[in-house]
Amino acid sequence: KSSKPCAYFATGDDNKCRNGDGCPREHGPHVSDANISNWLRKAANAASGINKVRPGKAPVKADSIRMGRIYSYDGNRGFGWITPDQKVGGGRTEPRIFFHVNDWVGSATTKPTGVGDARRRVRYVRVEDDRDRSRWKATGLSALQ
Repeated sequence: KSSKPCAYFATGDDNKCRNGDGCPREHGPHVSDANISNWLRKAANAASGINKVRPGKAPVKADSIRMGRIYSYDGNRGFGWITPDQKVGGGRTEPRIFFHVNDWVGSATTKPTGVGDARRRVRYVRVEDDRDRSRWKATGLSALQ
């Protein structure tokens, strides 16, 4: 057995790991207690609006307003991508964020059309994507003047 604790083990009715009987990680009551504590903490964070904690970053609340520029927009399909202004370590910007025109709350005259929208500055709220929890999407979009 490995000296690393198994992240999927918790004592219960079957006392088995989700990885199956061949899991090489360490199992035991102390591992179970630590896992249960971590799972409860993550559930409490999710309930309080903290979407995720990424390595090297502070927790990000879903209601934080951000700014960026439209990178591309497909007017026929009604979606596009935003390049955030916010920098992460090493001066890099965050990954591009998906948006759909149905999430536009700004004036109808400023809604993207697909022609000349690239580089337009926008304000948005970053939230966890419902369909893919490993990605972000923008909602509450409006154009900045």
